Amino acid sequence: MNSHKYDGLSEAEALKRREKFGENVLREKKGPSPFYIFISQFKSPLIYVLLFAAIISFLFQEYSDFGLITAVIALNAIMGFYQEYNAQKTLSALKKILKPIASVIRQGKRTEIEVKDLVPGDIVVLAAGDQIPADGKTHEATNLLVNEAILTGEEEAVDKKPAENAPLFMGTTVISGVGIMEVTKIGLETEIGKISEKLSEIREEETPLQIKLQKFSTNLIYIIAVLCLLIFILGITREHNVWTMFRFAMVLAVAAIPEGLPIAATVILARGMKRILKRKGLVKKLLSVETLGSTSVICTDKTGTLTRGIMQVVKSQFSDAEHAHLALILANQQKDNLEVALWQYVEKHNHLQPKKLLDSVEKIYEEPFNSENKYSLSAIRQDGTERAYVLGAPEVVLGFCKISESDKEKVLKLMKSWAELGLKIVGCAYKKEGDLKEKKDWIWLGILGIEDPIRPEVKEAISACQNAGIKIKIVTGDFRETAIKVAKTLGLKSDNKSIMEAPELERISPDELKKRIENITIFPRITPHQKLKIVEALQGNNEVVAMTGDGVNDALALKKADIAVVVANASDVAKEVSDLILLDSNFKTIVAACEEGRVILANIKKVVSYALSNSFVELILIFGAVLLNFPTPLTVA
Repeated sequence: MNSHKYDGLSEAEALKRREKFGENVLREKKGPSPFYIFISQFKSPLIYVLLFAAIISFLFQEYSDFGLITAVIALNAIMGFYQEYNAQKTLSALKKILKPIASVIRQGKRTEIEVKDLVPGDIVVLAAGDQIPADGKTHEATNLLVNEAILTGEEEAVDKKPAENAPLFMGTTVISGVGIMEVTKIGLETEIGKISEKLSEIREEETPLQIKLQKFSTNLIYIIAVLCLLIFILGITREHNVWTMFRFAMVLAVAAIPEGLPIAATVILARGMKRILKRKGLVKKLLSVETLGSTSVICTDKTGTLTRGIMQVVKSQFSDAEHAHLALILANQQKDNLEVALWQYVEKHNHLQPKKLLDSVEKIYEEPFNSENKYSLSAIRQDGTERAYVLGAPEVVLGFCKISESDKEKVLKLMKSWAELGLKIVGCAYKKEGDLKEKKDWIWLGILGIEDPIRPEVKEAISACQNAGIKIKIVTGDFRETAIKVAKTLGLKSDNKSIMEAPELERISPDELKKRIENITIFPRITPHQKLKIVEALQGNNEVVAMTGDGVNDALALKKADIAVVVANASDVAKEVSDLILLDSNFKTIVAACEEGRVILANIKKVVSYALSNSFVELILIFGAVLLNFPTPLTVA
């Protein structure tokens, strides 16, 4: 790769373009200010009722009541502020604090600048491990593989070829190789920028607690108003003084309002927030705690949440184990979890020292893995001898090999049986003579079966969900067979009627999806925008939906969900819209949070019942006394 032939932009031209196009940044939504967090504590129907009661108390010179109600409102706000402010501080600590740097060519010289200073037309040099700083097109590339999972959800690396002007996208990661790109779009014009802008178009739904409190407060006001009005009218008919009865009715209304209820609810929510944090879940907003208790459906990803997110070899079958182990080392770029699993397998099952062996050979030719070819190939020279090794999809590697039909049939039969177990299968072969680049006359070595083990505690957690009436749906980008295997292991329905794949989901209407979705357990090969469709269909059936996700591509569905659940290493855009952050990336933590939410919901109901019974005793007592023309038990001093 020759970077010297590029002059790049001059500093003057770069400055001119920066003035025209602005900075290369997303319109990142800043976390709420401490003042906003404090003010938001007063946005509650019950608080409005208490404020009204405080005003009435002040006007009628009931200063002790006024002081008590004001103190309750202030204490409630302080406690709510403390919990939400601490959650925001914890979230900020999870975000990266380093300023990203890009290597660019300007005025013929290679230099490093902050990513925010990139402009369209800049020439950027890319290397393994770099995060692509803007959208652009490939000018030069040597084995340039890019992981675009943050946008597409697909874990397989994409091979970027300069001949095709292959597009590159902001936020994606260079897995291996080197390249040169020209920036074409920055900031909000990038694909990630467009997704972040769409988030503002999705309205956040009110939490179940907000809706219930709204109804409760409205009904409370009506009941108190009607009873106080009746007491006032009855008092007048009994020839009591009009002004005295009016003042009496107003003071009685204030007394009937359960001023301790908001602070009791806040304490319950705050303590619940702390308990969830102890169980490795960070809740960002106080009201989200109760929503967890109302959750009726959990839509969960598979990788890393239901499973450990760590690949391991569980089966192998070799015709020549020694050369097979060499293939696992020499044709291995260790660019993804699967290749790392193969490397670790050799370390555990062979006397070979992979790193030492790799350093002792000279690589003379290499073809890195890509999603089109589905294999990786390395030709090496050692002690004057040349050999080549290949790893990849078994059906592809078999096509390179000189193998009898009967042996091939046996391999295919074994592959099928392993695939039904939900294993990812890798084949390997080698070549010791002839043209090492030519894809024929290779010697077949065997296959390995790899799985991402299910977390041992997940089955029990899912059983607890089912017993609690919470439905589980696996929404994954993985293949049908893999998702079915996971579902069977976890005791979830996995028959054909319980599965809906991406093409069918794309084809059917929203109304048809709403009718069928209750019976669907597995959604394999799902794209990010289809996640949003699933959430909308469930909410259309009055379900309270928790949705997991981690990439920028998941943000729209996460924001639409009633509870957005992300892992600690999720993208900043996903964290921005989240309600619950799993500090241990474990499905069990979602269940634990839902359990705590249900306890909180039950406690709030008990407090409401107690507060209302306490407040309404005197109201009913006085109403009865006035109705029966008895002397009133209480008087206005």
